[in-house]
Amino acid sequence: MDKKSLGIIAGLVGVIAVLLIGAQLLGIGGVGSKKEEAMMEGGDTMPKAGVEIKDFKYSPATLTVKAGEKITVTNKDVAGHSVTSDDGKSFDSGVLSQDQSIVITAPAVAGTYPFHCTPHPSIKGTLVVE
Repeated sequence: MDKKSLGIIAGLVGVIAVLLIGAQLLGIGGVGSKKEEAMMEGGDTMPKAGVEIKDFKYSPATLTVKAGEKITVTNKDVAGHSVTSDDGKSFDSGVLSQDQSIVITAPAVAGTYPFHCTPHPSIKGTLVVE
């Protein structure tokens, strides 16, 4: 191979490396995404409980889980949304982009935990922990 071909290949490898690192930093799929990190911490099984955000509402609006249970939160809306406990400390998904998911953990103490969407406080739900 001549020097020009080697230079082109080296440039392409560099571009691919930058794209992969950028995707990793943005949490776009692959190992290191928020969802996958949460899944690895919680074991290799998918959580049974889940909340989906679509059409500016939670589904289900009320979710009942066991204390410490893992919950998948998925945003199916175009706008960014969160699942944030009203007390601001029990759980918080952070703002999720469209089609982004994360696994959160239900509080360890039984009770009723109202939650809301931080960017859209009129979107409300309730987590019942048994």
